[in-house]
Amino acid sequence: YFFPEEALIKSKMPRYDRVDTDGERAKKIIFLAPSWRKYLISHKAGGGWIPDKEKFQKSDYFIKTQEFLESPELEELLEKNDLTLEFKLHPIFEPYKDCFKFNSSRISFAQNRPIDEYGIFITDYSSFVFDFVYLNRAIVYFLPDVKEFKAGMNDYRELDIPFENGFGEFTTNKTELCRAIGKIAQNSCEPISPYKEKNADFFLDKEKNACDRITEFLKNT
Repeated sequence: YFFPEEALIKSKMPRYDRVDTDGERAKKIIFLAPSWRKYLISHKAGGGWIPDKEKFQKSDYFIKTQEFLESPELEELLEKNDLTLEFKLHPIFEPYKDCFKFNSSRISFAQNRPIDEYGIFITDYSSFVFDFVYLNRAIVYFLPDVKEFKAGMNDYRELDIPFENGFGEFTTNKTELCRAIGKIAQNSCEPISPYKEKNADFFLDKEKNACDRITEFLKNT
């Protein structure tokens, strides 16, 4: 990003000081949390958002996500491995919440559970992924609208860390996604190689001192 080294504070985000990386967690819970899509909602001139459910329900984003959520493959995977899945829409997409239907009692909308209780994280290009890298959780990327992403319909068509260099397997449909989850489930819901090593090496350290580092830097500036 072309920042001079002296302008940078070598620290994590302060909120990571409160993330529990050591406590026991519910490894058997999958967290599906995709980002929103600019091309599937309109912005009001005075602020706020205008949903278009008809357009949304015709999109690959919705269709392929719903196909995954109601697929027999997923239901079998959850039952076989005693897993549950919690789904969280981006706040901007909350008006579309009632579009999604679940066939399995093992699938539900997320209820503000602490993130350290999740064992597997599924997302697309949300920056939320870094929280789960910090927690050293198993990660899978799911991009159902890959054509729209590559066309730049959400303002950008590539990431700072490309999917092929990411922290988990990249998938675009229910079959690929279920297969990726299955591999992780067979590994006791822990990250598999090479992603396990990428997670471990990404942060400078995991000491709970980000707030102190930032405070000291500002005091001495």
